[in-house]
Amino acid sequence: MRGSAAVDVDYSDDRQGWEVELISGGTEHEVLVLADGSEVLDQRDKGPADEEDRRAVESATVSLAEAIETAQQAAVGDLEEASLEDENDKPVWEVEIRSEGGTLTEVLIDAVSGEQLR
Repeated sequence: MRGSAAVDVDYSDDRQGWEVELISGGTEHEVLVLADGSEVLDQRDKGPADEEDRRAVESATVSLAEAIETAQQAAVGDLEEASLEDENDKPVWEVEIRSEGGTLTEVLIDAVSGEQLR
């Protein structure tokens, strides 16, 4: 969706694809994307976006893709989930990376500076 900002991505075993939540023009949308990212399987409007989510999107200068790339440099493995959150009134990306051995590592990325916080 043009002019949208992704705020959450999570793999759904049930739906066999990535559930991506986007905010565009104050409205939240959910898009289901094939696991390899090649095709949109479904999309729907979820209604007005939460005020906290809108503020976080407006403040963030680091995209979801940039946050995932930074997190994967810090923790080796596959993306499990990533979401834009509000930590102490600052937008941060929480990115979960699962190692080949199954260990889950949460990496926090400042959504304004791109700095790894943990």
